[in-house]
Amino acid sequence: MPRGQASGEYLLALSVLLSIIVGVVLPVLGDAEVSSALAAARVGAQSFVIQNASLRLTSIDYVDLSANYTFTPSIYLNGSLYSGDTVLRRSMLSAVAGVFNPSLSVDTSTECVQAVYHKYCVSVG
Repeated sequence: MPRGQASGEYLLALSVLLSIIVGVVLPVLGDAEVSSALAAARVGAQSFVIQNASLRLTSIDYVDLSANYTFTPSIYLNGSLYSGDTVLRRSMLSAVAGVFNPSLSVDTSTECVQAVYHKYCVSVG
């Protein structure tokens, strides 16, 4: 074996292994972020509903617009769809921000939170 060939083969094998790991791990981390954000948005909406006994949360839909996700809660007030308000939106966004970084602030101009991989917004009524 020529001198230095073993270290070259080792570096080649290491670079292939790292490429495979990065190719698999990064997409999984992005998906995990979306799942965490959706769960946090649900917690924020449920917290709002608990404080308003006449409301009922049935679901939270989301729209994937590439790097932006918009969460839309379906909340009912006495059988009719609740139109929502700023308090609901802030409750959901604060919960999402708290998952990624408790000091992360909500952008009040867009009503969105920028996390590591995606931007999360809330649409109500």
